[in-house]
Amino acid sequence: MNPAPQARHPRSTGQETGAHRRARALLARAVGRLPEDRREWGEAMLAELEQITGRVHAVTWALGGFKVAWLARRHHRQQRRRQHRQGEPLMAGLTRKTGPGAALLWALWAAVTTLLAFEFPTLAILSGLAGLAAARLLRPWPEGAAGALAGAGAICLLIGLLNLGGGSSCPSSPATSPSSVLPAPASQASSCGGVAPLPLLAAGALSIAAGVLLYWASMRRAPR
Repeated sequence: MNPAPQARHPRSTGQETGAHRRARALLARAVGRLPEDRREWGEAMLAELEQITGRVHAVTWALGGFKVAWLARRHHRQQRRRQHRQGEPLMAGLTRKTGPGAALLWALWAAVTTLLAFEFPTLAILSGLAGLAAARLLRPWPEGAAGALAGAGAICLLIGLLNLGGGSSCPSSPATSPSSVLPAPASQASSCGGVAPLPLLAAGALSIAAGVLLYWASMRRAPR
């Protein structure tokens, strides 16, 4: 509701007071930031200010208009955020990809990032940051969460399987090549540069199962 003006009288022909100048500047600033569909209303508020006499009345009118304009701008921003979360176009007509295809792409990203984390941590960090860009094209929930769990779990499961029952012997010097996560005897995995397979197998299986169950449960609860 528009603030009600008080003591409306024709303006005197004398010089404008400093209070009126400051009130008009305050209200004009608020009107300039209004959305386009409310700009005409703001111009009417400025016109009404010209008909108000008295310093207190002018300042009160300007403050009331500034408050209403601020609330209108805040409401406009909230609407835009709500539309953004609901998947409206984000960039040049592109929309977030959803469904199993998006989940598979998230799983591929998580698999690459997890694999890099074992040998090239710096590249893994860069790959993780690339996921922020992917979130503008692929829906993060539930596809992103489920795909990330499944992709990371698949790599953990693969490395754990590769380290089960290897036949190589311990080298005489510490391993320095990127093949340190490749097969090594299960009983010597940790001491010969490999990794203990059982924790990776358990973590991988649980992560894959969690990703699949998360996506399945989210799809069942989604409105049809």
